[in-house]
Amino acid sequence: MSRKSAFTFVELLVVIGIISVLIAILLPALNKARAAANTVACASNMRQIATAMLMYASENKGALPAGVVTVSGAGWASNQYTWDDIIDRQLGLNRSDATLKSWRSDVDVPVLRCPADAYPIDPGMSLVARRRSYAMTGRYKLSDPGGMACRIVMNTDGSMPNNLGWVKVTQTRRPTETLLLVEVIHPENVIGSDLGTRELAYVPSNQAPIGGKPIHGGGKYYNYAFVDGHVSMMLPVDTLQGRTPGSYAGGMWTVDPNLTTMLP
Repeated sequence: MSRKSAFTFVELLVVIGIISVLIAILLPALNKARAAANTVACASNMRQIATAMLMYASENKGALPAGVVTVSGAGWASNQYTWDDIIDRQLGLNRSDATLKSWRSDVDVPVLRCPADAYPIDPGMSLVARRRSYAMTGRYKLSDPGGMACRIVMNTDGSMPNNLGWVKVTQTRRPTETLLLVEVIHPENVIGSDLGTRELAYVPSNQAPIGGKPIHGGGKYYNYAFVDGHVSMMLPVDTLQGRTPGSYAGGMWTVDPNLTTMLP
């Protein structure tokens, strides 16, 4: 009469040990592959957004979307449009106007969030706010040699201060070297909001909260979208092209690093 064969306790321990070793070997490779996939997906998001901004410009005499447009004295919380609201149609989102002009959105938009962005929303924000991982490069007024968008406060009659306005694509002399869209991985960066002015970035230090670091390439790199529509992963310091940032970063963060004032 034959007995059924079975694993001994020692054999089970050996099998478990082998499985543990395999997991230890494979897990870093799987994590690396996941991180690489997130970087690629993030770059795809930024390429779609940059394309939508250029579509908007082609429909508006070359003018790119503003960082944010608000109406003075008209109720800040329900009368503002940030750049991601302004290109809603070009992104094919078709959100309601009430959602677009609110100071924050309760509608999640995957293309506006990098898959590698794991930062939570600031606890002080509304529970219905949704994270945004990107910001346009900014300037404080239209005559500054800064980035590709201003913060515009319009008067109730539709006029605006002379030092504000929409930046045109043609104002950059180096579209392949001028940043249009950058990653801003910050708990205050939420869809449809200008809280903390996170809708615009002026220098590399605006890209992460205090103590934060880049989210690609082992914590060293960010993705960057340029005025010509292409996206590259770079070290933040390389975007400065050897310049020391002040109020503006210089380098790739300005339409022309040699200008002290904007050309017409």
